[in-house]
Amino acid sequence: MSFKWFSVVLLFSVVIAVGYMLGHRRNLKFIKNIASIIESEISPVDAVYTWLGGVLGFTVTYSVEGFNKVIASFFALPRQSLLYLPIAYLTTGYDKLEILFYLKRNINNEIHVVKRSSIPGRMPAIYNKDQLISENVNINNCSFIVFYRNKDNMLKKILELMAVMDKGCFFHMTLTPDNNILYIRLNVRYNGLKTLSSTVKKINQFILNKT
Repeated sequence: MSFKWFSVVLLFSVVIAVGYMLGHRRNLKFIKNIASIIESEISPVDAVYTWLGGVLGFTVTYSVEGFNKVIASFFALPRQSLLYLPIAYLTTGYDKLEILFYLKRNINNEIHVVKRSSIPGRMPAIYNKDQLISENVNINNCSFIVFYRNKDNMLKKILELMAVMDKGCFFHMTLTPDNNILYIRLNVRYNGLKTLSSTVKKINQFILNKT
């Protein structure tokens, strides 16, 4: 190997190594901040964490007063991998937080709310949507597609929540009678932790006060 190619390979290796260290440090800090925000807003009695691949995220089961349980999963972009990060941006584009609130009361309706701007190429899987009523809804100049089984008071409450919630990180919300779960997916931005904190707080308060 010529000195020129050796230098190129060496430089490439250094860039990858430095990128790994910086990305690893950034993701670790981000993951800790996400976990701290969730715990701060839902005040769990206990928490059991499972870390995903070091700095790729976590899954946690919380014991929370007012719920049977709460499960949260955070999936971070692979900032520690300069080679895979561009692909991750193209396929997902965001760090993703999913929270499942297992409710104590029985739910008699099935409701899905999807942010319309999130839909092209990334429509969440709703396996029985052909059995649900669909409707386009505009809330505070933000467009959503709503799928529901019945147009009842619970649907009205969900839309009221959407009206007061910051919709910048919102992607998909589901209320399902199977196991009585309210699921929400949020697309988190590295510089959007304040928005995330406000969103989780409003969802938690909504469930405790109106479901």
